[in-house]
Amino acid sequence: MLNYIQKLQELKPYRVYGNDVFSVAGSPQRADVWVSRAKEQGLIVEIGKGKFYRRNLNECHKPKPKRYNKPQDRYALRTGRIMPGKYTMLRSLFWSNLEEPIALENYICAAIEDGGIEAYPFIQRKFGDRKVIEVYLERLRARKIRIPEFEAYFEI
Repeated sequence: MLNYIQKLQELKPYRVYGNDVFSVAGSPQRADVWVSRAKEQGLIVEIGKGKFYRRNLNECHKPKPKRYNKPQDRYALRTGRIMPGKYTMLRSLFWSNLEEPIALENYICAAIEDGGIEAYPFIQRKFGDRKVIEVYLERLRARKIRIPEFEAYFEI
């Protein structure tokens, strides 16, 4: 039990982790129990199956956010690539390259940074909360780029 609490305190806030962080050699079930307990206490927030992030300790009292994880563009999620000109709403962000596929993470980053608040419901509907929040935390928040409108919209 002490190992679990100590390990949880060592995790950096707002970084994406998997359940394997808590796994003890040969005991993945115990890791699932620890993750479940931490979710119930509000110490971590689950963003997808087997992925979570830790909040700051002073934000543990916030209620659990509701997530929308029913993406419409499953092909792009499965392959990890997307044609930049596929959706007209964000086509202007990729005016120089409309024909060659790019990494989905780059597409989502550009939509978050340059697409404005109007793009948030669009990328949420197309790719689901799990992928959008994961890309934001791994790509933008890790580089110390914070977007308060995005964090308010997705309740991060």
